[in-house]
Amino acid sequence: MPSQRELVLRSIEEFLAEAAALREALRRTEAQLRAVSRQIVAGATVSDVLVRAPQSEPRRDLSERMDALEQARLRYRRFLVAVAQDEGLSLGEIARRWGFSRQLVSRYAKEAAEAET
Repeated sequence: MPSQRELVLRSIEEFLAEAAALREALRRTEAQLRAVSRQIVAGATVSDVLVRAPQSEPRRDLSERMDALEQARLRYRRFLVAVAQDEGLSLGEIARRWGFSRQLVSRYAKEAAEAET
């Protein structure tokens, strides 16, 4: 079983991978929206643009990437709080150093403990 420090490192790598995937989804969305804008400026109706380039798939992709990044961020934070606690920091100190409320840090600690069981 991996140590908590290894889990922190894995969660950081997962977060970075999800951030890269989200950046790519944002680039695709930006390119598509620029194309839509050019078409409308050129005189196309919004209806015509939507028929030619439906927005549901890019929207879904972007939403999924944002959700995945948020989940990776939460896992990273939970592991980090757990390890910081194990290394002797109080929840109040973690909260102050991170700029979070003590309640949020406490919630992360609770969720990390529940994930271990």
